[in-house]
Amino acid sequence: MDAVRRLAGVESVAAISESGTTASIEVRANDVVAPGEVSGRTMAVVAAFPALPDVVRGGTTAGRFFDDGDIARHDRVAVLGDQAARLLGIGSVEDAPAVFLKAQTYTVIGTLGSVEREQRFATAAILPPTTAADRMGPEAVTGY
Repeated sequence: MDAVRRLAGVESVAAISESGTTASIEVRANDVVAPGEVSGRTMAVVAAFPALPDVVRGGTTAGRFFDDGDIARHDRVAVLGDQAARLLGIGSVEDAPAVFLKAQTYTVIGTLGSVEREQRFATAAILPPTTAADRMGPEAVTGY
């Protein structure tokens, strides 16, 4: 990231990691599957660093974005894009809602909204890079 940050015209940089296995994962807001009801939505799961909101010119519309402490502890936390949160019926993070990805629970700590660049993050579940590497598999940085 340091090499990219030094380039002329670069205002902010955040590494992201994606893979074919995390491009389309069922994310559910409830671990109970009722027959005939939509219990989850298929969306991308992306690993990113804390600078992502600055890079995409967005901000947290509820809660907070994960920080270096969440990354160091490998916390099972997620930030949802505002459209992803809406699809899952999550309007607030005050009561620490959970989402289920590949049968694993993650606490939703924030929603990312008002994204001016890279609209794909509005419909994604975003994990700290260490958590994603531990539990989802994408380890290599695939973009900045």
